[in-house]
Amino acid sequence: MKVHIGYGAILIIVCSFLSENKAIFFIYLTSAFFHEVGHILCAKALGIRLKKICLDFAGARIYPENNLNSYKSEWLLCFGGPLANLTVALVCYIYFCFFTRNGFFDPSVVQDIFMCAWNFVESQSISFQGIVSMLILFSVFQAFINLMPVSTLDGGRMFGCVCSYLFGESFSQKAVTFMSLIVSVILWMISVYLLLRVSAGLALFSFSLCMFCKIMENPDEGRLSRTA
Repeated sequence: MKVHIGYGAILIIVCSFLSENKAIFFIYLTSAFFHEVGHILCAKALGIRLKKICLDFAGARIYPENNLNSYKSEWLLCFGGPLANLTVALVCYIYFCFFTRNGFFDPSVVQDIFMCAWNFVESQSISFQGIVSMLILFSVFQAFINLMPVSTLDGGRMFGCVCSYLFGESFSQKAVTFMSLIVSVILWMISVYLLLRVSAGLALFSFSLCMFCKIMENPDEGRLSRTA
């Protein structure tokens, strides 16, 4: 299996070394690493041989050696990444429950996670609890983003598999493109609101704009090869 590193991935790595708080970038990259490991482990479990992995600005894209034999295989392969993120978040959450001596469903645990993450960012002092809390938030965020029904993300491919199985390929392509545009526009509108109201949301604005441009450039991008 070959690994191709694009210019976008190189730019992220360079920015992480130039950043004042390198620990935050490192934790984010750790979360992204677990995401891709989830895809790889899922491919191994399904008996799918991977041809190459391309790392770029938006993350990684995997290419199987042969066509996938079912919608189920593609759906599970796409779900492997978000599942890995949620698993990491759950393990870290259980640690926090043990560390704070609170119950699993105690709301104070969530409050402690956000407080530790806030202190970690503000003080820029490295602590194990701060790292774990940031890893929880990044993992949940990455799982949520990738599960959105956008053609360039895992959620878009999963949504496409369900539509293809129920209504056929032709309807699936139109539905995925429509949902991708709707989600991109909603994210863009939220980012504009944040920029105007609180002078924040520039990252979300850039992300939604890039996602919108990629969808318009190639609506079918991200579809994996499948025989049925």
